[in-house]
Amino acid sequence: MSDKIKALRAKHAMTQEDLAAVAGIGVATVQRVERGDRPGPNTLASLAAALGVPAADLGDDVPDTETFEPYVALDQITGGRQLVALLRAGPNIDFGFCELDNLDDARAIELFQNFCSEVAAQAGSLSPVAQVAREIEAKDSLKKLADRGFMVGAGGFDVKAYEVDDDGGAGLAVIFGQWDETRTALRVGRRADEIARAHVLRTLGLYENVTGGLVQPPSPAVADQWGSFGAQPSQQEA
Repeated sequence: MSDKIKALRAKHAMTQEDLAAVAGIGVATVQRVERGDRPGPNTLASLAAALGVPAADLGDDVPDTETFEPYVALDQITGGRQLVALLRAGPNIDFGFCELDNLDDARAIELFQNFCSEVAAQAGSLSPVAQVAREIEAKDSLKKLADRGFMVGAGGFDVKAYEVDDDGGAGLAVIFGQWDETRTALRVGRRADEIARAHVLRTLGLYENVTGGLVQPPSPAVADQWGSFGAQPSQQEA
């Protein structure tokens, strides 16, 4: 694959910087792929589009597993009120961001993540003034990211969590309690496809199951594989 990308880039008289700019990815990503690293499906699609060829022409040995992996669908967030409403749904956030090439972008995203965590963790109802203040802060946070070329996607999903004693994995799992909660998935990226979905099953705890808000793609074999993640209460002894 790396040789194909290098050859096509040379054919189009593009530098690595040119290819990165057209594909909307970082130069470091292009460099890694050309060294032989295997790109993800989104990166592969972006490179193929920039080089004017189908993704399959770059290397059909790359499995597009994300196409079949369950996900939470995200909406692009542009308003402070919209963001605050999602964050206030519950204290736990599933946060992710695209690949970055510099620390300034990383610091900007960290500030945004800290703000979101603070809003989500704030207990109790907000007074009108406090509500408006949070919405203004949220709008400002979104604008600062937008000024750096980032966009934000968010969506809610429901989780059933279990308090389990399994003796560090060495003994019989005993459930002491369980509860339902709503979580917010947040993704920061430079392209629409980077913030359109969140593969939240990757970050679930061992004794957690998604119970609502998950989109299941039509691929039984792969869907069954990913569906095995998380707790399986029916197999545990209460």
